[in-house]
Amino acid sequence: MTVEADLHSRIAGYAGFSALAGSRIYFVEAPQNTAEPYATFWRVSSQRHHCMGVDTDVVHARFQFDCWGQTPNSVRSLLEQVLSAIQRYRGAGTVTIEDILIDSDIDHPKEYESDTYHSSLDAMVIYRE
Repeated sequence: MTVEADLHSRIAGYAGFSALAGSRIYFVEAPQNTAEPYATFWRVSSQRHHCMGVDTDVVHARFQFDCWGQTPNSVRSLLEQVLSAIQRYRGAGTVTIEDILIDSDIDHPKEYESDTYHSSLDAMVIYRE
């Protein structure tokens, strides 16, 4: 398994998120015609850390979490639940997550082609492989 699987499980199992979106969180993109609201996430980049020439197995990975929906309020509410689920989270699943630090968030303008609102959250996920 992977850190992505652990993040998916953490968010999908979080009561506040599941109350708004069920288990509708997807890695990279949602299936076509997914009911809204829903969330997607993806790894932006990762950096492996070394100490005195030795691999430490510690990874600092930047992830972006995106929430999608029909109203700005529904999207912001879902984003707040993602934030609550992951902010300063530590735990062991398939990998050991040492910490999750929130970097930034943004509300995007309405996407007129899809008639959808969208907000994003960037987080640094520090974990051991």
